[in-house]
Amino acid sequence: MNLFDTHAHIGLIHDDPIEQLIVAKEAKQAGVKHIVAVCNNVKDFYTIYDNLALADNIFYAVGISPAEVGNLPYNWEEMVIAGASKEKVVAIGETGLDYYRKFGNKNAQIELFRRQLALADKTDKPVIIHNREAGEDIFNILKTHLPSKGAVLHCYSEDAAYAKKILDMNVMFSFAGNLTYKNARNLHETVKILPLERILLESEAPFMVPSLYRGKRNRPSYLKETLKFLAQLLDQNEEELAEVIYQNSLRFSALRNKMNEVNLLPGTSISGNLFLAPMAGYTDFVFRSLCEEFGADLCYTEMVSCEGLARLNKKTAELMKSGSAEKQRGIQLFGVNPDSCFEAAKNAAALNPNIIDFNCGCPVPKVVKTGAGAALMRNLKLLKELVAALKAGTEAAGKKIPISVKIRAGWNAEEINAPETAAAAVEAGAAIIGIHGRTRAQGYSGTADLEIIRNVKKAVSVSVIGSGDLFSPLDIKRMLEETGVDAVMIARGAVGNPQIFTQTKEFLSTGEIRTVFGDAEKLQTARRHLHASVAAFGERRACKEIRKHLCAYSKGIRNGTVLRNRIVHCSTLTEYEEAFSDFFQSEGIESLPIDFHL
Repeated sequence: MNLFDTHAHIGLIHDDPIEQLIVAKEAKQAGVKHIVAVCNNVKDFYTIYDNLALADNIFYAVGISPAEVGNLPYNWEEMVIAGASKEKVVAIGETGLDYYRKFGNKNAQIELFRRQLALADKTDKPVIIHNREAGEDIFNILKTHLPSKGAVLHCYSEDAAYAKKILDMNVMFSFAGNLTYKNARNLHETVKILPLERILLESEAPFMVPSLYRGKRNRPSYLKETLKFLAQLLDQNEEELAEVIYQNSLRFSALRNKMNEVNLLPGTSISGNLFLAPMAGYTDFVFRSLCEEFGADLCYTEMVSCEGLARLNKKTAELMKSGSAEKQRGIQLFGVNPDSCFEAAKNAAALNPNIIDFNCGCPVPKVVKTGAGAALMRNLKLLKELVAALKAGTEAAGKKIPISVKIRAGWNAEEINAPETAAAAVEAGAAIIGIHGRTRAQGYSGTADLEIIRNVKKAVSVSVIGSGDLFSPLDIKRMLEETGVDAVMIARGAVGNPQIFTQTKEFLSTGEIRTVFGDAEKLQTARRHLHASVAAFGERRACKEIRKHLCAYSKGIRNGTVLRNRIVHCSTLTEYEEAFSDFFQSEGIESLPIDFHL
């Protein structure tokens, strides 16, 4: 279950930076994946931003609350703009109006509020709005000054009639622990009339503690109690409602944008969530570079032997060669000897990958019979030793590179132990889990089980990458939504179709696939792949290894069987080019000059 606390005053829970980090960690353990830390003034923002630098689940808002209207620094606007440009800052706020406490005079509050709304537009951020007995003035101001990225009405306190009136605006409604109070009937009626896609949750810690914890100072880790109450109030499944609200938080303008840009996977520098999976015989640096060109956020190498890498074997090193255009990549290792894993991780770390992945899911008999791959799911004691050795190896190299562990659903239908295996890997030091929804016995037959992937996501606190049966943007969207995974690895779905990354990104962001690749474009990409491979590996090797790729490109195109029948008999660049030329001529496709540099 993923929770997103959209408003917490962590600096008011504790003034000790160590205690503040403990609050963030405690929240993460309680399922609060992200928190927006909010302050009353700009000075406190800079302090909390520095204090929580090591907390990977914290985002920030910067602004000045109405309580500070009489204490404005002379250059406060410049300070807010500078703060808004910082990494992980997602909103302006909190700002707004508070007529209950009578901070300054109303006109001074209104002027401060309007100027921060203007700053929200200037910095392309949404705004977080504080409202105490000032609903009508806020409504009237927003009618003409609502920032283009919208607003959050934080710790909503008005009634249902007010909510109906403001629903036409681009605003979200955020509810805190006071929703759980018996006498909060106005809030109960309000939340029932709101569309689910407009609801957010916040702790408002250390204030507004849920009723279960009355008498204590509120903490972000208590957010689940507010969710539980809301689910009961709306007669919704708790986990399903949590996911809807979590996605609302991500979609809300800068919140979503920053999630795509900054540390999507905790503990890493990786942006994006569409990855090319490691595939033996396929994911050489030419194919990886091509997939990245079409939008893959990270690409994995072919599976590399820890034994070979520990000895710095030349053929093993070739598998890890990086393309000049690659921005993010993962190196996948396999093995069964802790000493070799330690040395291999140390050597791999020297190449500065974004992730070092350990394969505990390969179903191929020649790998499994050595005790590696999926066989490790039957030997969790050894698996933990190997993961610990890999982590130690990266540390010995002086690097902070996350270790991910890729597993399957289990050994067979009778031995489904993916959640237990994932938990064991995390206990040993894994920072990320990759899960393919088939068993070792299935190989690549049958279908990937999304429920097992979902169960793995529930079983661990780290990020999870899902894979299996991802052949279209719709498949990918379904896995992300139905399992709650943080990212996906596309394997066979990208072979012959690197364009899947372009189309998926469009589909996830707009709900439409706007870029359509015709037969001519697909085959031009195939030719680029062919020429780049020849340039990289030499004609003899490339022409042999590229054949399976070119056959894949020809699938789904008109009369593709004719082209495949030619391709399977080609062994030189000239023969391949003649096969393409003849096919283009027969199908009326224009053959264009190509840039084969990747």
